[in-house]
Order: sequence, then C-alpha cells, then structure tokens
Amino acid sequence: MPAPCVLVVTDEPLIRHVVARLLTSEGYTPLVADGGEADFGSLDGASLALILINTYRPDLSGSEAVERVRAAFPGVPVLHLEEVLSRSGAGAVDDLLESVRTLTTSERRALDRPRAEG
Repeated sequence: MPAPCVLVVTDEPLIRHVVARLLTSEGYTPLVADGGEADFGSLDGASLALILINTYRPDLSGSEAVERVRAAFPGVPVLHLEEVLSRSGAGAVDDLLESVRTLTTSERRALDRPRAEG
C-alpha cells in the first residue's frame, strides 16, 4: 500500500520544510504549497489523505484559506497546524504526529469500507 500523501499548506518556508521532513521520517509522502491558487493547480489529481494548513496568514483570513483548500480538495480532512504546533517542545511534534496518524488511518478505513448497494 502506498504511503499516504499529506499536503502541507503554509506561507512559512521553514515550517513547510520541517513538517515535510518530519512526515517523510514517519513514512508519509508530503506535498507542500504556500497556498496560492497556482500551487493547488499543480496538485490536480493528487490523492491526498490529509491537509495540514497554517491559517495565520498575512494575505488571507483563516476562513478564506480553509475555504480555498476545501474547494480544491473536497472531502479531504483538514488539520490546522496552529492547533497542534502552539504547544511547546517535543509535545507539539508528538501531538502533530498523533493527529496525522489518527486522521490518515480513519481516512483509510473510510476508503476501505465496502459501500452499501443502493
């Protein structure tokens, strides 16, 4: 089974880099974007398990950023990076990885579940 793809959307290059490396070390396939519409166009057709987004942005409100991501990737779970990374120290990394594991595992289960015949 291929590694789940996780999209990391933030306008902060250091956070994109660190989170992508962390995801790679845990066996995920990270894709990164700064959140511009051109970024999402280049990801057309990507099979995403999860989107990690930084909603504290100078160019958009948090709700606009989330709306843009959800419009580009309907049905993909979205996790706000601020909610997890606001904790200090190693706890933030552990919490992020636990959240990613939980959300990508539940997403896989939903995809593997047989659909009811109509």
